[in-house]
Amino acid sequence: MLGQYYKQACVWGPMINHVARFLITASILNKHKGVPSHSGLLDGPLVGHPVHGYLRDAMAKPGIFVHWGVYGSGKTVSLSELSRSLRDKGHTVVSLNGYGMVHGNLRQLLRHSIGIPDLYKDPISDFFTCSNLTIIIDDFSPVMSVDGVYDFLQELAIDSNGRFNVLLCVNSFEWAVDILNLRWEDCPRPRLVGFPGCGRWNEAQLRELIAHVPANLEALVASSTASGVPPFASRIRAPSEIRTLDLEWQKGIQALSQLPADVFTIPMVYDDIFTERLGPGLYPDKNGKFTLA
Repeated sequence: MLGQYYKQACVWGPMINHVARFLITASILNKHKGVPSHSGLLDGPLVGHPVHGYLRDAMAKPGIFVHWGVYGSGKTVSLSELSRSLRDKGHTVVSLNGYGMVHGNLRQLLRHSIGIPDLYKDPISDFFTCSNLTIIIDDFSPVMSVDGVYDFLQELAIDSNGRFNVLLCVNSFEWAVDILNLRWEDCPRPRLVGFPGCGRWNEAQLRELIAHVPANLEALVASSTASGVPPFASRIRAPSEIRTLDLEWQKGIQALSQLPADVFTIPMVYDDIFTERLGPGLYPDKNGKFTLA
């Protein structure tokens, strides 16, 4: 009799687990089918910045990717447009914010945010065998100070290898360098989306972005071009803020360009080499401090 019950358990156990995983997966897909809005994130209409294409191309491959840009450069808007594009292609996109992950166990917080019950210990990839998955974590810089973050990234890299992709968005180039310098024997290293500084705005892109602003247009274009970031609420930035942002772009490009070329998803396009001693990070540094030299 006991042998008969054991045989039945061996037959029904895996089937029940399979059905449960199927139902959980359906619930997860439904939970993340909404499309985030970019409304209000930038002043004016969205324009086709080249970084949008770099992000789409990078997310066509599995693994861990880093998107770096200085504070206020429009990364969140780019992530919103990336999510929209991926969902239009039938992908499942899990969008998270690093500030919501700084208190607690990173692995558990991520799995809970995705919708995987605590009872199931299977790898994340097991729940998306029939669906393309992208995990996007905006504002990842504060997570880099959490205990266990490097083990967490290694686990994600191993699980995502050949299965799904992860996009980490950071303001601090110091943290970007730290992530991109990680190496694991059993899976590919993280890669930078595009090339260092590809998210910086030039004059032509800014003119298209704020062409609807009739007043003080030239001053606004000059201010934004010098800082490399779009305007907020049609505000002309103070000279100290412009200098801070410009220096942070330069330092980030200089630091990241020292990494091996195969870390970038497309080749570097800058011809000039920074030789000036630019000093420590300014806006912000890897500890989240905002300072001006």
